[in-house]
Amino acid sequence: FAVARAAAGDVAVNVYAARSSQLDRAEVARVAAGALADFDRRFGAYPYAELDILLLPYEYDGGDEYPGLIIQYADEPIDAGTRYVTAHEVAHQWWYGVVGSDIYRQPWLDEALAQYSAIIYAEDVAGAGVTAADWEREVLRRYRGALADGDMPAGLGIDGYPSFNVYYRTVYGKGAVFLRALRDQLGDDAFFQGLRLYAQRARYRVASTRDALAAFEDASGQDLRALFERWLGPIP
Repeated sequence: FAVARAAAGDVAVNVYAARSSQLDRAEVARVAAGALADFDRRFGAYPYAELDILLLPYEYDGGDEYPGLIIQYADEPIDAGTRYVTAHEVAHQWWYGVVGSDIYRQPWLDEALAQYSAIIYAEDVAGAGVTAADWEREVLRRYRGALADGDMPAGLGIDGYPSFNVYYRTVYGKGAVFLRALRDQLGDDAFFQGLRLYAQRARYRVASTRDALAAFEDASGQDLRALFERWLGPIP
């Protein structure tokens, strides 16, 4: 393997790829380091000394997340979709990694949060043009699919959806739109305070939708159950 290195504060970011690969390791390292630094500030401290990414050529952009390790698939050349997936996978270091969740019964807690966190990264680091393009391509396109699928709640268990594609469009698309709606209602200060509170309270344990609801209610002083249930369905 060849490696490209970057840093987010004291955290080393290493992106590995086969020496024969034409994938732009340095660009992925740059985006990953930027996302790591942004999420460290927004959500709470990243707990490890390094983050490693194994970059593999593939026919579409995607990834698998583990604590301190991402296996990322990318088509050549590196493009806007690859950059978005990089930020999404880095966000999983918090949403599933630092804050655990039941990915079968409440998958929105890691996938919708990672999906929207990549939009937060775009806002904070990449700029308004990238944010708008990412929102349309990665979120609204899936949300429109979720509406066409019957507008199912975004907070169901995986087996609550009739197919993988319906699950994917609803949790990744509608789930991220819900978080935007929540942010719009609370305002930035209370929204980000709620995220930090959720991450702090649930650090190193398995969280639930009830934990997220409580954190945002405590941060905002609002009763949010009706809003949560309108988008997510009944809260178990």
